Amino acid sequence: DFPWYEDTCGHGAHVAGTIAASDNNEDVVGVAPDTNLFNARIFREDCGVIWTLSSMVYAAALNCRDKGAKVVNMSFGRGLYLPWEDFAFGCLYNHDNVLSVAAAGNDGDNRYSFPASYSHVMSVGAADSGKNRAWFSNSNSQVDIAAPGVDVMSTTPDNNYDWYSGTSMATPHVAGVAALLFSAKPNATAKEVRMAIENTAIDLGSSGKDFSFGHGMVQAKEAIDYLMA
Repeated sequence: DFPWYEDTCGHGAHVAGTIAASDNNEDVVGVAPDTNLFNARIFREDCGVIWTLSSMVYAAALNCRDKGAKVVNMSFGRGLYLPWEDFAFGCLYNHDNVLSVAAAGNDGDNRYSFPASYSHVMSVGAADSGKNRAWFSNSNSQVDIAAPGVDVMSTTPDNNYDWYSGTSMATPHVAGVAALLFSAKPNATAKEVRMAIENTAIDLGSSGKDFSFGHGMVQAKEAIDYLMA
């Protein structure tokens, strides 16, 4: 009932553009231009999630893995922790060499959103152009990294562009950087890529890892240089 190739609310197209929009001298260039994408739909026409079972989330991630994906971007979340799902994403990370990246949440408080808050998923918070925590970005011990998430311009359906805000918009910046790292070093492990992103982030907020920004603001070139050293 919900074809993967139809985006009636613009969320998926916006995320995809941030990751992989072509460098064609138009308005938007993705973090990792022309990266191959495999799309799995979990949103209704109004952008509400369509999953009825949490297994749908992991099944979508497995579909991406089976198509050869090394990075899974999840610009969504919910407040329900499930031990089996936590274990499953750990298997993706440790055994399948897939790096999962997810939105920390837009409640503006210290709530934990899942799958972002599983330990083997990178939880991405949002920052504004002044490198301040976005007012809506969740802040907790599982936030791992931060990325631009306020007034982000990207692609929308029907060859249009628009500005969106949210940790959903921050997440594909990190997924795009991870894609660049795997492209630079195809035999890298998910752990190595995650470490490169974390260890080269610009420290923001309190010194060291903190609840608002995690390790800090993601940096693409520095992460690649770290991985290739």
